[in-house]
Amino acid sequence: VGLSVVGSVFRFQYIYKLEQAVPMLARRLNPAQDDAGGNERTAQTVLLDSGGRPWKHFPPSSDVVLSMRDVLAVVYGFPQHFHVGVGEIPWEVFRDGLELVARVECYNDAGTLYKLGDGKLDSLIVGREPICLLIISYSRCCADMASWSQDATGDITVDRAVTLRMRSTTGNMKFINMGKIVVSLTSLLVLLALPMKLMRWFIVTCLGQLSVLYRRVLEHLFDIQRETATMAILLMSNSVAFLELADVECSKNNHPGISEERMMERMHQVMRQRREDLDEYEVAAFVDCCYTSLLQNKGDDSSGRKIRQKVMTKLQALFSRKRLPSHESSIVAKEMIDIDTFNTWCSFDSAVNLETAVKLFDKDRPRRWLERTFTPRGLRRALHMVKS
Repeated sequence: VGLSVVGSVFRFQYIYKLEQAVPMLARRLNPAQDDAGGNERTAQTVLLDSGGRPWKHFPPSSDVVLSMRDVLAVVYGFPQHFHVGVGEIPWEVFRDGLELVARVECYNDAGTLYKLGDGKLDSLIVGREPICLLIISYSRCCADMASWSQDATGDITVDRAVTLRMRSTTGNMKFINMGKIVVSLTSLLVLLALPMKLMRWFIVTCLGQLSVLYRRVLEHLFDIQRETATMAILLMSNSVAFLELADVECSKNNHPGISEERMMERMHQVMRQRREDLDEYEVAAFVDCCYTSLLQNKGDDSSGRKIRQKVMTKLQALFSRKRLPSHESSIVAKEMIDIDTFNTWCSFDSAVNLETAVKLFDKDRPRRWLERTFTPRGLRRALHMVKS
C-alpha cells in the first residue's frame, strides 16, 4: 500500500430493514418512520473510533464519505504488537497490508444506545431519526492482491492491499406498541385482583359461623318467588303501621291517609333527643321536604295533579271572580299519604318492590316470548291459574 492510497476517498452506503412492521401508534407519532426500514439518507450516521467513542457525525440526507486515512485511524481491535494509539495509523499497515470489516448498527432508543456504549455514547442525542453506528474493526493482516511479480534481478514483489468488507449485523429499534400496553395493563389488573380474591375466599370459608354471615352478605341468592313473598309479608306488616298512623280520609274515595300534621307530630317525637341540633323550625323544614318527596310519586292523588288542580282552580277564580265552594277548596288543599304511597316507599329498597310486583302479576300486560320462556315455573303456574 503506497502513501498515495492513504488519500483515497470512500463513500459508504447501507440499508437497514425492520423484522416487524411499525405499530400504528408509533407511525402516527413519527410519520417519517417506514415499515421497510431506511438507509444512510434517513438516519444519523456516527463513525466510532477505536475506543468506541463518536469520531465523526453525518446528519440525515448527507453522504457518508471517508478517506482511507479516516478509515485506518478508527480501526478497532488492532493486535497488541502494533502499539498504536487512538487516531494513529500503524506503520505495519504499509508493510503487510490488512483486512478490515465494517458493520452498521442502528438504534432509535437513547436508553439502549447509552447502555450499549457504557457511557461512551452519552453525548449522542436520539431524535426522530435513528442513529446508525459505523464500526470498523481489524480482521487479519497480510492481505494481498494475489499479484506476485519478479524483476530481472530475481527479487519478488508482492502488492499488499487494504481490504474492507461489509458485514451484515443486527441493531435494536423500539416502538410504542398499544397492543402490548393493553395486554400489560390487563395482566396487571388481573394480578392486582388476586389478593382480593384470596381474601374473599378466606373470609367466606375459614371463619366458621362468621363465614356463614359474610357469605350471606357477599353472595346474595335471589329467587323471584321468595322475594315476592317477602315483599308481601312486609306490605302486610306495613299496613298495620299505616292504619295506626292514619288520621284523615280522602273526601273523594274515603281512603285513609296520613296528613302532614300527623307526620309532623311523629317526627317531633322522633327528634325529641335531637333538640340541641334541630329546633322546631328545622324539624318542620325536614318534614316538609320529606312529605313533598313522598307525594311526588303518588298514584292518582299525585302532587303534580294536585298542583295542576290548584293552578286551574285559581285561574278560574281569577277570571270568573267567583268564590270557590268550600268543599272544592278543602279537596284541593288537603294532601295526604295514602296506603299505596306508603307501601311504595316502604318497599323502595327491596329487590321486588310494589311497582314491580304489580306489573309482574298483571295478567293484562303483554309479555314477550323471552319473558314467558324464562318466567319461573311457580310464577308461571300462578299466572296460568289467574287466566284460567
